[in-house]
Amino acid sequence: TFLLVFTVVALLAQSATAAQLADHISAKFQDSTLAPVPLSTVSSTPELWDFLQHTLLTNLYADRELDPSSSVGEGSNTLRPLDRANRLLGSVQLRQARVAPNVGCQLSTLFEQFEVTCYAQYQAGFSEATERFGRDSRFAHSDFGTVYSGNLATYSSGGYHVVLAQNTTEALSQLTQLRADGFLDQASRALFIDFNTWNSNTNEYAVNRIVFEMAPTGVVLPQFRSLVLQKGFVVIGGSGTMVEWVVFVGEVILCFFILSYLAEEASELTVSRWSYVKDGWNIMDWCNLILLIVSFSYRANVYVQMTGTTLGEEEMSDPTAYTDLQGLAEAIEVSRLVNAFNALLIWAKVVKYIGFFPYIRMLVQTVESAARVFVVFLVVFACSFIGFALAFNVGFGDQFWDSSTFARTGIFLARAFLGDAEVLLLYRAQPLFAGVLVLLFIVCIYCLMLNVFFAVMAHAFFEVAYERRQEEKQGKVHEEDWRQEMLLKTLAKGRDTVVKQLNIGPTLRRMAPGLYSRLFAPLPDRSSAVSTALVAEDARQGKRRRRRKSVASGAATDTDTEYSMSGSPDGDSPQDCAGVIRAVEHMAGRLLGRIQAIGFEVTSEMREAYDVLLGLKVAVDVLSDRLDQIADEQVNIFDA
Repeated sequence: TFLLVFTVVALLAQSATAAQLADHISAKFQDSTLAPVPLSTVSSTPELWDFLQHTLLTNLYADRELDPSSSVGEGSNTLRPLDRANRLLGSVQLRQARVAPNVGCQLSTLFEQFEVTCYAQYQAGFSEATERFGRDSRFAHSDFGTVYSGNLATYSSGGYHVVLAQNTTEALSQLTQLRADGFLDQASRALFIDFNTWNSNTNEYAVNRIVFEMAPTGVVLPQFRSLVLQKGFVVIGGSGTMVEWVVFVGEVILCFFILSYLAEEASELTVSRWSYVKDGWNIMDWCNLILLIVSFSYRANVYVQMTGTTLGEEEMSDPTAYTDLQGLAEAIEVSRLVNAFNALLIWAKVVKYIGFFPYIRMLVQTVESAARVFVVFLVVFACSFIGFALAFNVGFGDQFWDSSTFARTGIFLARAFLGDAEVLLLYRAQPLFAGVLVLLFIVCIYCLMLNVFFAVMAHAFFEVAYERRQEEKQGKVHEEDWRQEMLLKTLAKGRDTVVKQLNIGPTLRRMAPGLYSRLFAPLPDRSSAVSTALVAEDARQGKRRRRRKSVASGAATDTDTEYSMSGSPDGDSPQDCAGVIRAVEHMAGRLLGRIQAIGFEVTSEMREAYDVLLGLKVAVDVLSDRLDQIADEQVNIFDA
């Protein structure tokens, strides 16, 4: 029930129009056919001003000037239209993050005689500037906004705010004045352009943010983000549609499920303690519950913040107002991302409850058997990967952005591992060094580590298969076998009930007797078969014990009779011979069993050796192909 409710709620909460709306707003500023100065082309401060004066104003103000009657509210600029379906909700806000001069940086003694001011990298609370600046100190710092984590730094919620005018001419004049007053200079480290739009057809809100990060080197890094708010995420029941109410009721049901599961897991933990912790499924349960709590906490926080507030109400009365919805949109986005991991964990746990299927049970047992060796493998793999990441970072960190930091280098190598990175750029910069590093990376990670991983899993699989065969020979019964039998009997009973109610048995038997015999053949009673096997095994063990006793007593009696009556070893009776024969048969049976066990082990080892050799052959072939490819690339480069 929990799985069904969670899946239904997750699917109904999705909206295909949300992605379309985000892409549509993004295209207005990044598509070269719609933007006079595309966002991706901005790499300096002058280009940034061109983007503001041409692309931003053109896409946010042009339609209102062309069609004044399309605004909501006569004689006002309320809800300025961006196009036929989307309208600007309120005003556009600019927020700048700056650094203080000569804080966190130090000039060389060589330049002490020059009056040079340095501006360091942005660090919130350390190098962040809060003093007034500009002509007549007109720009003041205020703590209004949200924290933003960018490519270069994490920026605080404060900054220097400017709200653009509603009229195109006034907004253009305002931007020109800001440029003349030095609003953006050497101390600027980030510029945030925040605005909200509303789609009248889908009743969705797009919370948009354009970010320009300014590195101390003078480079400008642009970004665009559009988070779509559905009304059901901020208001209980949303717009009152059936789907929105179903989602809300489903979330309430899930909260009750979470509370009951928390009590159940806590009870099991207090009873079982260490054995409970050692079960990996229980750890997965706790991870799932914690993530669910985090997700619903974010959702509840959004509901609380929006209590007594109506989206767009302030903007309708005051077109120059700006409502900061960035925090709400980010909270909902985090909740969705956490729920994405929840969906993965919840559906992965389904394997726990369908483990009565033979192959699934063997798969789970294989993973459990390989767990310890796999942990060791992960440690070795992590050490190797960290070493390569550090090597690429040190060797190419000053030349390529993707390897400028250790974290970015790790992501770059992960992409290279998946074949999504261009390593030829590294080779062009440092042919010898890059060639050696890339070759070592391919040999160690692709050829060695991957084959070790396959060998670990293959070894664990063969061990599990061998143990299962031994248990089947000994007649051992697992709990999963009983569960499978009970499920099959329940399904058979349900099938018989349906057939009886619909009365399709006689018709099917007359029209398709073969299919009827297959569908309605009685299930074998596994419990009686297993019990019979166990009884037979006990009987064989008892017969063996009696044989051993008979052989021992018969040998002692034969010795006494032999030397007391005849005084010769030739006085063996037929009964004594029969006892010796039984003993020999017993020993031969045990020896044959031992030989069979050794045969199984030898076969398993030979299979493992064969798989390892096969993997090595494949690795050698891949390495040879890769070496040939590298040689061809080098020849082409030298020829060019």
